[in-house]
Amino acid sequence: MEPINIIVAIFAIGMIFKGLALLFAKKDMERMIDDAYKKRNLKWISFTLGAIMMYYIVQSVSMLNILAILCTFAMISSGFFLSYPKEMKEISRKVLKIKGLRVVSAIAVIVGLIILYIAII
Repeated sequence: MEPINIIVAIFAIGMIFKGLALLFAKKDMERMIDDAYKKRNLKWISFTLGAIMMYYIVQSVSMLNILAILCTFAMISSGFFLSYPKEMKEISRKVLKIKGLRVVSAIAVIVGLIILYIAII
């Protein structure tokens, strides 16, 4: 079994446990969510796992296919986020107050140009 298969299997097991927890132990799930948001290191673990996944994916799939899949999930995610307009407006306003917003925006433009280049070559 290749590393990518192992990572995907672990992700699938996590999805199954999450689904079962939501079906049968909603109160426990709420407590887990509260605990998860208290831990600041969780986002770095997530970023690190994402980078590891990308490393293995790039070895087996073309970059254009990866970008198409990411775009698909971005559209699906935005549909879910837009189901909560009040909360999303609040989050958006907080994001606009971030100190390094200009740097993040410049990085977004550069990444967008790179993706555009990959898409049209």
